[in-house]
Amino acid sequence: KTGELRGFKEGAFLIAMQQKADILPMVLDGSAKAWPEKGIPRSKQKLNLRILPPVSYETIKDMTARDAAAHVRQIIQNELQSMSN
Repeated sequence: KTGELRGFKEGAFLIAMQQKADILPMVLDGSAKAWPEKGIPRSKQKLNLRILPPVSYETIKDMTARDAAAHVRQIIQNELQSMSN
């Protein structure tokens, strides 16, 4: 609602780790302006989508689901900051 990146839930990361799957981080910027916290949605709003390199299972296999979520969240947060500069 505010455009700020919130915490990630661990469930999806737990499933990915159980399946030994890579995680594909994606960053969507501009959605808070398209759907403001208060008011009606805007009919036209530019959104930026970036699909980042996969985070391999090998990178997260020794982490907890919480740590894997925090790791991927940090990657996405860094990209969001890069997009706004």
